[in-house]
Amino acid sequence: MFNNSLILQEDLEIMDLSKVMKIDVECHGLLANTFGFGHLIIEQQKDEVKIIHFISKPYEVWQILRENTTYVDQWSQAVHFLRN
Repeated sequence: MFNNSLILQEDLEIMDLSKVMKIDVECHGLLANTFGFGHLIIEQQKDEVKIIHFISKPYEVWQILRENTTYVDQWSQAVHFLRN
């Protein structure tokens, strides 16, 4: 269910984590670093890039995704399991 109003908007997108090639975090600026906000940049197979803006604690989200994602290294075609 989506909630849309003049002030609030809620979007939902389902992403297949098995197709994730690379996850980056961007935190630029004094305010972003002070308040702990940033962007997640998720690169999927077939050169599809998703950017999730203004995430609270992006490095913690990155760590959770990294621990629960497997990906294929495009240079060696080896499968890396990132769960420790």
